[in-house]
Amino acid sequence: MPYDLFAKAFLKDPENLKGFLLTFLPDHIKTHLDLDSLKIIPEEQVSLSRKKREIPDLVAEVNLLSEGKPSTKAHLYILIEHKSAPDKRIYLQILNYITALNERSLKEGKGYVPVLPLVFYEGDKPWVYPERIEEIFSVPEGLKGELFKVHVVDLKRVEDEKILEVFDILAGLGCYLYLMKVEAGNFEEMIDMVVRAVNRLIAIGEKGRWEIGFLITISEIKFRVDGEVIWFNILDRCGEEGVKMELKSFWDRVGEKFYKQGIEQGKYQGLIEEARELVLEAIEVKLGYVPEEVRERVVREEDRGVLKAWHREIILAKGSEDIFKLFEN
Repeated sequence: MPYDLFAKAFLKDPENLKGFLLTFLPDHIKTHLDLDSLKIIPEEQVSLSRKKREIPDLVAEVNLLSEGKPSTKAHLYILIEHKSAPDKRIYLQILNYITALNERSLKEGKGYVPVLPLVFYEGDKPWVYPERIEEIFSVPEGLKGELFKVHVVDLKRVEDEKILEVFDILAGLGCYLYLMKVEAGNFEEMIDMVVRAVNRLIAIGEKGRWEIGFLITISEIKFRVDGEVIWFNILDRCGEEGVKMELKSFWDRVGEKFYKQGIEQGKYQGLIEEARELVLEAIEVKLGYVPEEVRERVVREEDRGVLKAWHREIILAKGSEDIFKLFEN
């Protein structure tokens, strides 16, 4: 009897499927399955409906046993595929069906569900491919147990000692890791981290110094603070005179160069608009709102130097009175 007729006429009956699984599944698997709960799932519900339509031969859902007792909260899918000849593509099919089944499960609010693949093979030649999917890859033995793990690098929780190691190899990545640990709205903590990173970069030497620009750039992007405000605070907090001299030298060589290029390229008005936005945002962070008369004063200001000075003073302000004094005249 052809397999498709066998599957439709025989295996799609839950009782027949139960008998089939009791016969062919290993005992250490059967002890975890509540085979009385078997439920056949229509194949079209788990088909891959993209470029190529593929439909699994048979899919069933079964509850798991918890301490020997049936559980309705934990279940898995049994996927049965038929092959009449050894087919290396079976692994890709299985992985695709696992994805489709779990997309269905997540859509139904069930969360991720494990899938137990079963190949119903009736070929003349012996099945030559491995049982474990990871065994199909040609990799060193030590990697085979790692291929289907999710190796997470938790950037916000990397230990400072590890970051210092990273600095010596990739200073830019070290800077990024430092800033990942800072909450977006915490300006003081951000400056402290930047100062620590700058000290480390300068200690590395010439290669480290050229990463300072990258550090300032990602600080501007993450914290929406004008780069010159960051420079001002770094210089103010770096205790060693040698460090200050290094930073001033770097700014003379690089910072002003980029600033002048921006003006030459017609970006001066954009820099003014950006400075206005930073001032208004800083006021809103400090006060919780922006008074209308203050907003109008900021929008009228055309001097980028004045806007930068306001932004710096707002950040350093101790209270609302210090902020209002800036806009009295």
